[in-house]
Amino acid sequence: MNVRYYLLIVFIAFLLCIGCVKEMDFDQAKDFEATPAFDASLIYFDFPALETGSRVMNVIDLPNDTPLEVLDDPQYADELESVEFTDTTRVGVFTESFFSDHLVEADVFYFFTNTTILDYDAVVYFLTDDDQVVYEVSFEVGAGSVESPAEVNFTDNFTSQELTNILNTTKIAISLEVLNSPGLASNSEGTLYFNSSGTFYFLVDAE
Repeated sequence: MNVRYYLLIVFIAFLLCIGCVKEMDFDQAKDFEATPAFDASLIYFDFPALETGSRVMNVIDLPNDTPLEVLDDPQYADELESVEFTDTTRVGVFTESFFSDHLVEADVFYFFTNTTILDYDAVVYFLTDDDQVVYEVSFEVGAGSVESPAEVNFTDNFTSQELTNILNTTKIAISLEVLNSPGLASNSEGTLYFNSSGTFYFLVDAE
């Protein structure tokens, strides 16, 4: 084939290819949006069985130095059927303007590990500054042991209107009801561990 003729064919094909390519609209870059994720620890605590025993005694108005064996006394049987106490932690991050402007979804994780012989009913409350409950979730945490812990894992997903619960939260409280407190007298080993964290997704303009 004539070299000049071959080059002409290649050149024409190149022009046809250019004609078939759609022109890129660089203005579309202005509409680009990204969804970054942010991981954060929310609250954490651990309650050794001995500390739980101390709190139980406070609830029934016994001195802190009272031996745990006193809990076996029949006179306290009714009071110890279930004992409840609450801890509260302040979490101010949700009220930041970046959250309210860009948060589109949130996953909140709850983890319980129980190495005590006690059963717990737990309720996690999301609270406003004036202690109004905007959301709550409850758990049953069964008895475990140091050798064989009982575990509870749960994930909450917040989207759309549900995000209002997150954005109005300034405090998180956990209420624990101890369902078999007398058991502390015979076995005060182990700890109830609780941890809560979150993954938060934001829609952010590239501008």
